[in-house]
Amino acid sequence: FNDSVVNLQIEGENSLKTNSFSSASPSVGLYVSYSSKLIIDGTGVLNSEGRGVGIGATNMEAGSIIINGGTINACSTGSGAGIGGDDLELIEINGGNVTATGYDNGSGAGGGAGIGGYKEASVTGIIRINGGVVYAKGGGGAEDIGNGGFSC
Repeated sequence: FNDSVVNLQIEGENSLKTNSFSSASPSVGLYVSYSSKLIIDGTGVLNSEGRGVGIGATNMEAGSIIINGGTINACSTGSGAGIGGDDLELIEINGGNVTATGYDNGSGAGGGAGIGGYKEASVTGIIRINGGVVYAKGGGGAEDIGNGGFSC
């Protein structure tokens, strides 16, 4: 919901996975709506996989995603960013071990950033990495951290 704040304390191993997909509403593993804030911390593992975006939002602006701890594995299996969206307010990583993998369509263009933009989306928000261990891999012409890939 817009204007909400969610503090997610992760312990143990946790997995979120969505397989549905439509052009009107691509799925997201962990959805963060516009003007909302997700704060992740803890010592556990969070695996989040979406057909659209692993963590964030598609077809609209994503809110703020703040990672303070834990092991976070986020990926897209269809057009999106590992962490991010069409547009975003803020992605801030302060700690933890973060792996973010954008969708790779195999054609060299039109994929999602590891951290940042959905396919064919430029990042207008803030991406800030203050600490932690971060591995980001963009797919299909996308940046590892930054813009999504654009189709020819």
